[in-house]
Amino acid sequence: MTCSSMIQRVEIDTFALADHLGIDFGPGFTVLSGETGAGKSILIDALDFASGGRADRSMIRSGADEASVSILFKDETAQDESSSNGELLFVRSFRTNGRGYARLNGRLATIGELREASSSRLAIHSQSDQQLIFKENVHLELLDSYGGTSVSEALDAYMSLHASYSRVEQRLKALHLDPETRARRRDILLYQQNEIEQAGIVEDEEETLLKRIKTLTAVRDIVAHVSRALYELESDDDRSASGHLKRAITELESAGRKSARLKELAERAALVQTSLREIIFELD
Repeated sequence: MTCSSMIQRVEIDTFALADHLGIDFGPGFTVLSGETGAGKSILIDALDFASGGRADRSMIRSGADEASVSILFKDETAQDESSSNGELLFVRSFRTNGRGYARLNGRLATIGELREASSSRLAIHSQSDQQLIFKENVHLELLDSYGGTSVSEALDAYMSLHASYSRVEQRLKALHLDPETRARRRDILLYQQNEIEQAGIVEDEEETLLKRIKTLTAVRDIVAHVSRALYELESDDDRSASGHLKRAITELESAGRKSARLKELAERAALVQTSLREIIFELD
């Protein structure tokens, strides 16, 4: 809640008896005076209309299709309402077909949003129309706003402390459970404690189990790779490594009868065949 808001300008178009009217307000207190019928009430009605008050066709100037009113506020708090340069612009229009629109800083708004945004910025007082001053929910805010910086800082400190108090109070209530809930909670904790103790968990057991799970998960891949290796090394298929090596040794032994060098190579191939059989034996 703040009282730093001030009307800068009001524009009225084809509203009641007014064709076009623009009024600029300076800082401080402004008085509009005149005889009865001078049009003072038109301005009041226009302000009420633009801030979310009632609307009917009698507000539209005779011969016109639409009435519109805009109010420009200079307001430091208007930053929270997507304004620029601390300004807040209310615009409301009403047509003879009963339709109309409302905008806040160019954004389409509902009549309820107009009322809410204007409730802390504009109060209209008359013999029968008392608004903001009689709304009980803003009495404390109005009072605090007149206290200045010292009251504002004290209020912020109080609200912070009250929020902390509320959190502690909620935690305290949670600890003070009814006997039945407390007994049920105790039984659950005892059951969980017994389960943990019976499990016989030792230090680093979780890490050991995770490693074992990882190894077991890899066993399937290992078995598949070994099976394929055995098939390639020794199978009934003539294309196996064992079959190729055996035929190569036979050819080298035949050639070795005529060449000492090839005979030596045949002997070395036989040693490879022996090593291959040992590998196959260990894999199988």
